[in-house]
Amino acid sequence: MVRRAPPALGSPGRGHAPLGADRGGLLLSAGEQARARWLARERNTEEWARLWAAVELAEGFTFFAVQVRDALAGELLGALLDERGREEALHVEHLALEPDTSIASLLDRLPAAPCPRVFFLTAAADGDALGERFLLLNQKREVISSLADAPFVLAMHPLAWASFRRHAPDFWSIHQAVFRFAAAGMGADTGTASALDPDPRRSRSPSPARSPTTAPTRGPTTAPTRGGQIRPRAEDQAPPHMVARARGEAARSGPSWRLDDSALTTDPRPFFGREAELRLLVASLRDPGARILITGPHGIGKTRLIRTALPRIADRYPGGVWRIPLEGGDRDPDQRARSLLRQLLIQLSPGTTPPTALEALRQLFVATSEGSRALFIVEDVDDGALLPWLIPGSGASFVATSRERGALDLSRFDEHIDLGALSPAAAGELLSLDRPLTAADQRRLANQVEGVPLSLRLAAQLGETQQLSADLPQLARELLARLPDDPRALWPALALFRRAFTAEDAAALTGWPPQRCAAALALLRARALIDASASTSERFRNHESLRDLALAILDARPDADALRLAHLRRILADPSSPADLDAAARWLEQRRDAGLDAGLDAGLDTAWTLLREATPRLVATAPGSEALVRFALERAQHHEDAGVQAALHRWLGARAASRGETLAAQRHLDAALTASEAAHGPEHPEVVRALLQRVDVLPGSDDALDLATQALRIAEALNAPELIAAACLRVGALDNRPEVGLAHTERALQIAADAGLRHLAYLASLQLGDLDTDRRKASAAYRRALEFAKSDRERAQAYERLGHARLDSEDYRAANSALEHALAAYRACHDLHGQLSAIDSLAAARALEGDFSSAAQWRERAEALRQQLEH
Repeated sequence: MVRRAPPALGSPGRGHAPLGADRGGLLLSAGEQARARWLARERNTEEWARLWAAVELAEGFTFFAVQVRDALAGELLGALLDERGREEALHVEHLALEPDTSIASLLDRLPAAPCPRVFFLTAAADGDALGERFLLLNQKREVISSLADAPFVLAMHPLAWASFRRHAPDFWSIHQAVFRFAAAGMGADTGTASALDPDPRRSRSPSPARSPTTAPTRGPTTAPTRGGQIRPRAEDQAPPHMVARARGEAARSGPSWRLDDSALTTDPRPFFGREAELRLLVASLRDPGARILITGPHGIGKTRLIRTALPRIADRYPGGVWRIPLEGGDRDPDQRARSLLRQLLIQLSPGTTPPTALEALRQLFVATSEGSRALFIVEDVDDGALLPWLIPGSGASFVATSRERGALDLSRFDEHIDLGALSPAAAGELLSLDRPLTAADQRRLANQVEGVPLSLRLAAQLGETQQLSADLPQLARELLARLPDDPRALWPALALFRRAFTAEDAAALTGWPPQRCAAALALLRARALIDASASTSERFRNHESLRDLALAILDARPDADALRLAHLRRILADPSSPADLDAAARWLEQRRDAGLDAGLDAGLDTAWTLLREATPRLVATAPGSEALVRFALERAQHHEDAGVQAALHRWLGARAASRGETLAAQRHLDAALTASEAAHGPEHPEVVRALLQRVDVLPGSDDALDLATQALRIAEALNAPELIAAACLRVGALDNRPEVGLAHTERALQIAADAGLRHLAYLASLQLGDLDTDRRKASAAYRRALEFAKSDRERAQAYERLGHARLDSEDYRAANSALEHALAAYRACHDLHGQLSAIDSLAAARALEGDFSSAAQWRERAEALRQQLEH
């Protein structure tokens, strides 16, 4: 049925002429016809579904980047947003960014737009001309976020994309997703340059677009259900050998990881409050090849969201839906990945014997899953180093969940769904599933547990033990009162841990034997007052909604300070949890500010003793806790411990430099140098290290060469070969006189090689090649660097520089060989940016050699990888 046409494409305020000839009849307007043709091209329908679902899901300021191949595509996309906005009573505020746009006037329009709203900003085609505008936008990012307080969609041509990323890195760092739309102008279907393309000389390779008659029918935000299945087309079916492998028995790997039909059927339990997230997930998984990350705290509903989506997309994956279990196993990411990949390959390819090398396993998994049209699911990933090994080949989809948003590299994913609390209405419905509740009780409980589904279920469970009390903490108190002494005493102390904890952690707090702690933990787990970690049944986590109650109970106990100090001692033994370290810092700051009684001073003295002993670990662990380091520095200054002050100042200086805070970095590193001299005297290895760190962190400072020379003088007085070589290396890099720089670098190489300092010798060899203008000698230096290289990354960098030196010498055959070795080494260490650099260099080398066909192929590979990195 054709509905009545909407208003003309574009509003008068935006200056678009009406495209429809009949504004009141039932005929489609010219604008609607153009939109229909445009949506049928390539993946425009799917991208529109993803974009609207993301906009609908967004809360507050959320930035989305959109690439449109021509200006008309941007106008049609704006019209789609207008139409959907009218249907949803959502105002779409259209903005334009031109080379002469006043950013101040643009900012003035943000708060004036009616609410609820979404902002649609279109950028002019010429990215280079917009560089200054992008830079100004980047400087005003915080202001824009505050004034807009709504979804913010920026549409630009792909040619402007590189300029945007270069000039607006802060915006790029917060983008939620990238959406790509095909052109709408003439020539869009043939791959020729459009008249509206900002660069008509740029040719696109032919890419046949789907016609409206052959494209699968898909609504903008809806997905097929099990009741109305969309069967995969014949050309979409997985290869027969893959289907046979996926369905074969996996006798050597234990229970099958492929989900059976029972896991792919519709869950009969009601599903509350995640409709927008569900639509986004289903739309993203409609075509194999998706990479999706779902984040949120424990109990927020990540697994339930996936289970609800699976029946709607299962038929799109004839290669099967596979869940890779992370529970238990080795904690080392490489060993863990090796075990998982071997078991998975045995199940995917019964009868084969997987290799033992991790990289070979990864390559075989990628090749086996390539084009398989399978879906692989990994839940509760807690180690970002594990992730790259488990991502399948193209044509297979990958969904990962994690409790920590920062645990994984977001650039590896096409879509990121961050789950928040349920709405009050959905929370009330969930609470009332098994027992009737008044509206007041629903509101009280939902507010108390912050809308987390698992906590809501806990509230219902506790409410069944006795007549419903006023709120969840009261219910938890009643349940806690009926427990034996050990779990009742242990539970409040466990709330100190933000990370997962074990029986050994509990024993460190209480001094009890681990067996006694394990028994108490089992009782607490059985009463739902703590939860088992997803990775292993021997690790536990607190319910965030009950933490305040537990800490209030703890603080009322006479042994609260002793338990907090025991917690500090435990987390400093392995300072890998920033949340725990930050919480300890807040408590110490509160104690410091609370008063001056003797007990408080004794507590701070004990804390200082712990911090002093843990300083080497504290400054060597990433990401660490700046709050705790600053508190430790304050205590070190109070106790006049110059050695600890030096170490902490150096850590804070490096942290400030990583954020671009040059003045703060210089202040801390200068203080570190002063403290090192006070602690050890003017001539000591620690003073040399402080000087070299100051040079490394701030190499562009005016005094960098003087400091490096001073470090060299002290190192020579100490007769310390490692420090002499390191200082020579810095002087060689900083001295602008070529002969002096070469002499110091050659000396660094000789000393490092004689002393067996391979890494320093490697760095000196690379620097020697960079400084030597004789490319034949430079090539020899880079070959020498290969002798000292200890890792794939070091070999890759040396080979790449050797290839460039050979190009300068016009030895193209040797250059190609070196660059191919560099590419292989970058692949071995999973460095995608390094791979892109090597591929670009290979394309240039083949072109210089005259092999233009091969050069074009390498350029296509580079463009594909560049798109992958940008996405």
